[in-house]
Amino acid sequence: MKKATSKGLLAAVAAGAMWMVPAVARAEEPKAQDHFLPEWVSVGVGFNAQVGANFLDEPGNQVVGSDVPTPDYPGFAGLQWGVGAALDVRFLGYVGFEMDVHATQDRGSADISITNFTTNQTNEFSFEIGHSAVHIPLLLKGALPGSVVTPVIFLGPEFVLPNDGELEITDGTNNSGANFSAFSEKYTFLTFGFGMEINLPIPSVDIRIPIQLRGSYNPGVSDDRTERSNVTTRTEAGNLKVASESYRTEWLWQVGANLGVMWHF
Repeated sequence: MKKATSKGLLAAVAAGAMWMVPAVARAEEPKAQDHFLPEWVSVGVGFNAQVGANFLDEPGNQVVGSDVPTPDYPGFAGLQWGVGAALDVRFLGYVGFEMDVHATQDRGSADISITNFTTNQTNEFSFEIGHSAVHIPLLLKGALPGSVVTPVIFLGPEFVLPNDGELEITDGTNNSGANFSAFSEKYTFLTFGFGMEINLPIPSVDIRIPIQLRGSYNPGVSDDRTERSNVTTRTEAGNLKVASESYRTEWLWQVGANLGVMWHF
């Protein structure tokens, strides 16, 4: 009877020890949400893609020289898209900065109507201006760390390094005799927005899916036509007309949505 009791006691102790070992291992095993909690410094690298729109309104001052030539400088609107790399540095989980390097296409279209004052005929056509470019936003960020979702807000300059400006007639034909073209120069946006990071529940690896809505404003765009384009004029039947106009592909507003993947360590 004593031997049976001893054997039973030993079996119970062995079973308890076997249960405790995995329990300790489970306690020491990193939880998926732990690495999303604030740290002194975390660095994230990854990539993101952006799809959005460009806008450039009509200038308030259409005067060239001492009069307003026909046709007016039109307003432009069109698509913007790009993809690139991202670097995110976070301090204490709450503040930091993000730097992106995006290769983009920035486009906008307009309709134009030109009257021949000799024949009273009207020539209408549509054209698109734009450029490919490298965008480099440097964004100060604020965050509210969470185990599942981290909301963020951001603000900062975005430097735009465009390639040569392009102009393409997309509908109709230019029979007016006027020459239209486009050119590009460097410019800077003020970019702002908000978003969130979805924290993937993967143990030991901090992978986040950032989703952002961004707006960008260019304070350097003038409201004067002669500052936005290089324009020459001529006279036809006593009316001032555009002889040539080269449009600067510098956007006043840009809005977009970003989606990416970031690895923080």
